Parts: sequence; structure tokens; C-alpha cells
Amino acid sequence: THSSTEAWTAVYGSIVTFVPGCLLAHRRAQPERSASAEPIDARRLRWVWLGCFGLGLVGFADFVYAVNTVIGWQSIFQNLTLVRSIQSTSAKFQSTYAGLKLFTYFNQLAFLLWTVGLRERAFRGRWLIVAGLGWASMVPFLFTGDRSLILTGLLWTSLFHLLWHPVQRPRRLVAGLIVAFVVGVALFTALGGRVSKTINNHPEIKAQLTTQTFDSLALPYVYLTANVPTLSQLMQDPIRPHTYGRMTLLPLVKLAHAVGIGGTPPAEVGAFYPIPFETFNNYSWLAAFYLDFGLVGCLVLPPIVGFILTSVTSAALRRRRLILIWLASLGLYVVVSSPFFNKLSTTLTWE
Repeated sequence: THSSTEAWTAVYGSIVTFVPGCLLAHRRAQPERSASAEPIDARRLRWVWLGCFGLGLVGFADFVYAVNTVIGWQSIFQNLTLVRSIQSTSAKFQSTYAGLKLFTYFNQLAFLLWTVGLRERAFRGRWLIVAGLGWASMVPFLFTGDRSLILTGLLWTSLFHLLWHPVQRPRRLVAGLIVAFVVGVALFTALGGRVSKTINNHPEIKAQLTTQTFDSLALPYVYLTANVPTLSQLMQDPIRPHTYGRMTLLPLVKLAHAVGIGGTPPAEVGAFYPIPFETFNNYSWLAAFYLDFGLVGCLVLPPIVGFILTSVTSAALRRRRLILIWLASLGLYVVVSSPFFNKLSTTLTWE
């Protein structure tokens, strides 16, 4: 599908402005000095991990309860496609699950903390019995039908460890990136099969294929390449919303609305556009900037974000404090996701 000049201007223009924003922050940073990572209290780590693990299970239990009120809890085993569907179509599910949905995200926190505990050898003695439960934090997402939550946990954890103990050998880093990409595609495809997101269940996409060779990779290919044409369609939509900054700060807008301040937050899930099949509604992170401030937003906001995130990352690498490494890894997660999704404005990131 043809993409407009405006869309390509936003894409390449954002890259051209984002890089100087990062370089400016890098040059302003103080000279790096060798420092060891901040020591971690094993006892506190264990209890914080256990607390996050418990809260994550509470969130998942509420998810199962919400599913049960609409279509029966057995559906998470028998019909995950339907479970995935009601999350966006059922008002009863949304009202039931809304209260404790934030707790579900603690599963990602628990998983990251568990991996830190493994590297710190914090699970010894009586804690050795529960050390193997760390992987269980990812299991609930096999039943929510949301592939992105598993990939988010794995990506964020990898970036955290990359900053916590940086890789010194470029070859090792490149090899790790290749392995991560292959594993990511495999997980994306395998989990897609659980929610019927395969090429055989999308005849509208299959009809556009010019070859059946490796057709199982068609959907991953769509997710990797369809963001620009979809962004172009959004830009050309005469009835697209104009959000004036609310999309970029969406979690704050939601919080303000929850306490009775401001109007209804803009819809976080975008519209589907024909590219030529109407099966895709991700536009990269530029969509939020465009809806807020038009093409100017796509050119001005990325360097500001780049400056802030590079400043945090530089401080994390220099000072080696855990809180800075934590924030910097979230920043890198936002940047790595930016060609595909807007993770800057998600509730999970802000929480």
C-alpha cells in the first residue's frame, strides 16, 4: 500500500531530530567513571519479589473471575480467541476487571526481580524451594491472550540486565541480539497460534500473498512492516481525533479522569485501516505525537524524549544506582518498541 510523503517525512524526520537530542544529552553528561553496580540487599530483594509475585497472582485471579462472569472460566483453556475478544468488546468484562487490572502487571516486575535474584544468588537455604517459581510469573499471560505482555517482560528484563552488567564484547552483544530476535519471532508465532492469529485464520491477508513459501511468517512480516502505511492512512483520515497532548500523557489523563478531573480520555486502541486488509492498527509511537500536535509533534517530541532518556541512561551507566538502571531500562524498552508500538504512553510503563 502506498504511503504518503507526509508519513515518510514524519518517520525520517523523527529519526533526524531524535538522534541530535540523544547526542546533546550524551555530550552534556559528566565523564564516565568506573563504578560498581549498587549492591542489592538479598533479603529485601526476596521479599519484594515475593510481594510482586503475590500481587500478580491476585491480578490474574481477578482476570479469571471477570472471564467467568461473561463466558465461563473454562474458556481460558478451551477458547482463548473468545477470551481475547471480550477484553475489547464486553463492557461487563471491562467493568469487572478494571479494579485489579494494574495488579496483573506485577507479574512482569516479579519476573525481572526473580532474574536479578538468580544473578545475585539470593535464593539460598529455605528460599531455594521457591526459587523455581519465577517462571510462573509469565504463565498467566499464556491465558490472557496478549502476546505483547510476555514479550514485554522478556524485552524489559533483557534491557535491564544489559545496563546492569553491560556486555563488553561486541560480538557477544550481536550474537545475543540475533538469538533474541529469533526467539521473539518464534514466541510471537507460537503464541499467535493460541489466539488463532495465524495466516490460515486471516484469509484477507492470505489473499494478498504472491507465494505460499514460508507463509507462516506472513503475520510477523505484517507486524514488522505495516506500521508506516497504517500511519499514512491515519494521517489522511479526515475524522481522526485531535487530542492536543492527551495521547502522549494518556496515563495521567486516565488518572485525572478517574478522580473526576477532565473529560473522557481518548481511545488507546486505534482504528483499523485498509493496507489493503483491515487487520492492523499499530502505527508506531509517532501516531500519538501526530494526533496531539500534527507533523510538528512528530518532529519536536522525539528529540525531547531522546534527550531525557539518554540523560537517564548516561546517569545510570555512570552512577550505577539501581533506580537509575531501572528507569533507563524502561526508557530503552520504549525506544526499542517505538518503530512498532507506542510504549511511551502505556499504563504498564508508567506504573
